[in-house]
Amino acid sequence: VRSLCCCRLMKPPIAHEWQLDAPVTALAIAPDDSQLAVATADGQTLFFDINDHAAAPTAVPTHDGIAFQLVPDLAEGAFLSAGDD
Repeated sequence: VRSLCCCRLMKPPIAHEWQLDAPVTALAIAPDDSQLAVATADGQTLFFDINDHAAAPTAVPTHDGIAFQLVPDLAEGAFLSAGDD
Protein backbone atom coordinates (compact mmCIF):
# COMPACT_ATOMS: atom_id res chain seq x y z
CA VAL A 1 0.00 0.00 0.00
CA ARG A 2 1.48 3.35 -1.01
CA SER A 3 -1.66 5.41 -0.58
CA LEU A 4 -2.87 6.34 2.89
CA CYS A 5 -6.33 7.70 3.56
CA CYS A 6 -7.43 9.18 6.88
CA CYS A 7 -11.17 9.48 7.46
CA ARG A 8 -12.94 10.86 10.51
CA LEU A 9 -16.64 10.48 11.05
CA MET A 10 -17.59 13.97 12.09
CA LYS A 11 -20.12 16.51 10.94
CA PRO A 12 -19.12 17.07 8.19
CA PRO A 13 -16.96 13.96 7.60
CA ILE A 14 -13.29 14.62 6.88
CA ALA A 15 -11.09 12.60 4.57
CA HIS A 16 -7.59 13.15 3.26
CA GLU A 17 -5.28 10.98 1.16
CA TRP A 18 -1.48 10.98 1.00
CA GLN A 19 0.69 9.30 -1.63
CA LEU A 20 3.76 7.71 -0.01
CA ASP A 21 7.17 6.83 -1.47
CA ALA A 22 7.29 3.37 0.12
CA PRO A 23 4.72 0.72 1.09
CA VAL A 24 3.07 0.95 4.52
CA THR A 25 4.10 -1.87 6.86
CA ALA A 26 2.48 -0.79 10.15
CA LEU A 27 0.48 2.05 11.65
CA ALA A 28 -0.68 3.27 15.04
CA ILE A 29 -2.77 6.11 16.43
CA ALA A 30 -1.73 8.08 19.51
CA PRO A 31 -3.94 7.50 22.57
CA ASP A 32 -5.14 11.13 22.40
CA ASP A 33 -6.03 10.76 18.68
CA SER A 34 -3.68 13.62 17.75
CA GLN A 35 -1.14 11.71 15.65
CA LEU A 36 -1.05 8.88 13.18
CA ALA A 37 2.30 7.11 12.97
CA VAL A 38 3.03 5.10 9.82
CA ALA A 39 6.00 2.77 9.38
CA THR A 40 7.17 2.19 5.81
CA ALA A 41 9.21 -0.46 4.01
CA ASP A 42 12.14 1.94 3.58
CA GLY A 43 12.70 2.12 7.36
CA GLN A 44 11.06 5.48 8.03
CA THR A 45 8.29 6.36 10.42
CA LEU A 46 5.99 9.14 9.24
CA PHE A 47 4.06 11.21 11.77
CA PHE A 48 0.82 12.79 10.60
CA ASP A 49 -1.10 15.46 12.51
CA ILE A 50 -4.63 14.05 12.40
CA ASN A 51 -6.17 17.47 13.01
CA ASP A 52 -4.21 19.26 10.25
CA HIS A 53 -4.54 17.32 7.00
CA ALA A 54 -2.78 20.07 5.05
CA ALA A 55 0.42 19.63 7.07
CA ALA A 56 3.13 17.46 5.56
CA PRO A 57 4.10 14.44 7.66
CA THR A 58 7.30 14.48 9.67
CA ALA A 59 9.61 11.68 8.48
CA VAL A 60 12.01 10.06 10.96
CA PRO A 61 14.48 7.35 9.92
CA THR A 62 13.95 4.55 12.45
CA HIS A 63 15.24 1.29 10.93
CA ASP A 64 17.81 0.02 8.43
CA GLY A 65 15.10 -2.25 7.04
CA ILE A 66 11.39 -2.83 7.29
CA ALA A 67 9.51 -1.95 10.48
CA PHE A 68 7.12 -4.80 11.24
CA GLN A 69 5.29 -3.40 14.24
CA LEU A 70 4.36 0.03 15.54
CA VAL A 71 2.49 0.78 18.78
CA PRO A 72 1.89 3.90 20.86
CA ASP A 73 4.09 4.28 23.93
CA LEU A 74 2.75 5.38 27.32
CA ALA A 75 4.69 8.64 26.97
CA GLU A 76 2.68 11.31 25.17
CA GLY A 77 3.61 11.61 21.50
CA ALA A 78 5.89 8.56 21.56
CA PHE A 79 5.70 5.30 19.62
CA LEU A 80 7.61 2.03 19.73
CA SER A 81 8.61 0.13 16.60
CA ALA A 82 10.17 -3.23 15.86
CA GLY A 83 12.11 -3.91 12.68
CA ASP A 84 14.31 -6.47 10.98
CA ASP A 85 17.51 -4.65 11.91
